[in-house]
Amino acid sequence: MLKNKLFNQIVNIKKFVESLNSIQFYNEASYLAIDGYKRFFTFIYDNFDYLEKSNYQTLYLRINQFIVPNLRFIERSTTNNVPWSLISNLDKVLKKEFGNDYYLLYRPQWRFNYSVLTTDLIDFLKNFLKLFFPLQVKEIDGLFDDKKIHIFSFPYLEKSNVLLNSIIGHEIGHFHHNNWKETSGAKRIVRNHTTELTKYYNDLYPTELFKSYESTEEGLKILSGMYREIISDIYGYYIFGPSMIFSLYYLSSLETKMNIPSVKTNYYPITKYRIRILMDYFFYEDPKLNKLRLKEDDFNTNFNLYIKEIEDYLKVEDDLNLLKTKKKEIDLFEDSIAELIKYFENQVNHNKFEAKNPSELFRKLENYIPINEFENEPIDIASIIFIGWIYHYKIDNKYTRDEYYHENRTLMKLLMKSLFSTYVHQEYEIHKNEQKL
Repeated sequence: MLKNKLFNQIVNIKKFVESLNSIQFYNEASYLAIDGYKRFFTFIYDNFDYLEKSNYQTLYLRINQFIVPNLRFIERSTTNNVPWSLISNLDKVLKKEFGNDYYLLYRPQWRFNYSVLTTDLIDFLKNFLKLFFPLQVKEIDGLFDDKKIHIFSFPYLEKSNVLLNSIIGHEIGHFHHNNWKETSGAKRIVRNHTTELTKYYNDLYPTELFKSYESTEEGLKILSGMYREIISDIYGYYIFGPSMIFSLYYLSSLETKMNIPSVKTNYYPITKYRIRILMDYFFYEDPKLNKLRLKEDDFNTNFNLYIKEIEDYLKVEDDLNLLKTKKKEIDLFEDSIAELIKYFENQVNHNKFEAKNPSELFRKLENYIPINEFENEPIDIASIIFIGWIYHYKIDNKYTRDEYYHENRTLMKLLMKSLFSTYVHQEYEIHKNEQKL
């Protein structure tokens, strides 16, 4: 009978969830997620007799489709699979932005992809239960606490790539994008875009009303994708500075073909164009970075060479040529960038990225010394990653094959140690200040 089959499934998964508590995970998010699933399955087990017979098959299928895969993600999120020394710092970034009730559950995967689910896992479990137990909504609402758990996916093979994990800054930026969408300023921008595109395409296709309407709708979707991704880039740059550009530049080297944003690409803007935006509107507008480039030392030499490489890459305007048919959408987006910058200046809780003591820290790396502190002060995570990118550029151009592999691996170990040590140092300072109070 299907009823018995479903009940066996619930009992077996409930036991599996309870067994996960014996595994060592990297941070509290995994344990909170396990507790949420334990409450979820315990509720179904305790209230099994209240299930409508017509829901047996649907519940069985949905558990296999949506719940079981997520449990496998948690099972893989052990200390061996997740770069925990980096995670501790990035957890602090998320909490500083949105509050102590926010947690990131890191999910290693074989596919090369970075992404975040801004939907709260606990809200998902609540809504799932309410579908099958509609008469027990109040009980379900009181079943869980207010902690918010969000799933961040990253490619397992890049788990030790400290530099590329700065992309997490972009992923956290999606939370800001979600908040921005609900503001009056964002809604006004969308209304203006609708008006402008409608007029533009009506003038372009005066006798083809359907084509005009389709082009307007497509243009609005392209703009929506640009705001979704580039607002997240802006936050990533705000926190990590040029490291956000370096990460995107690395990703662009892996792309085989540029595509105009469309339903096939989920309306992602071209990566090269995203780099162009960050360079033109942020990097070149930062007086401290421009002043930094004028110094004459080993750090400065490699920093300038790296920037020149990116500038040479951008001189080939194949991305802009591809986007010529969407010039109106590009102009509308770029006209709103000043307003986006102002929004971030008012909303972001972190201090804007500032490179501190880069030449001195660079020399430390050259001598294989971790860069977690300078003059007894802990170094912030963004500066560690930034210096790491410049040093990586140096060894990438100096070594090949086994020599490069050895130097790169040594660099990553140094950076991981730096990140963990600065985290401990910062926590110590917080604890010491609390004791003084």
